[in-house]
Amino acid sequence: MPDAGGQPQHRIDGGAHEPLPVPAYSEASGLGQIMRDQLPGAFDAQRFKPVMTSHHAVLLKTMALEGRGVAWLPHSLVSAEMADGRLVGAAGQQGDVPLEVRLFRTTDALAPTAETVWAQVARKNS
Repeated sequence: MPDAGGQPQHRIDGGAHEPLPVPAYSEASGLGQIMRDQLPGAFDAQRFKPVMTSHHAVLLKTMALEGRGVAWLPHSLVSAEMADGRLVGAAGQQGDVPLEVRLFRTTDALAPTAETVWAQVARKNS
């Protein structure tokens, strides 16, 4: 969340004297596992203090929008809020973690609902 001047309310590289508040991913979260692997310093207790944990990025986004800390979130989830200035980047590009999602399926027929979902995904990617 930005301050009155449009700058990050909490800066990763700002040399804060106290740990920054972080709505964090739970241990079970896939995104949390990726974060811990790609940015091991993102959970350094000297620099960051978890204020809550969740395996849902949407809940972490809500906390960030309320100004309750720094959250690592997928750009696709926060692009509108960043475009309109409700959220700003707090880490610069060193906080970016590239992520590629790939879907695989069996060649066997799936349940009708799953076939519908697969057809929609395939249509969007063609």
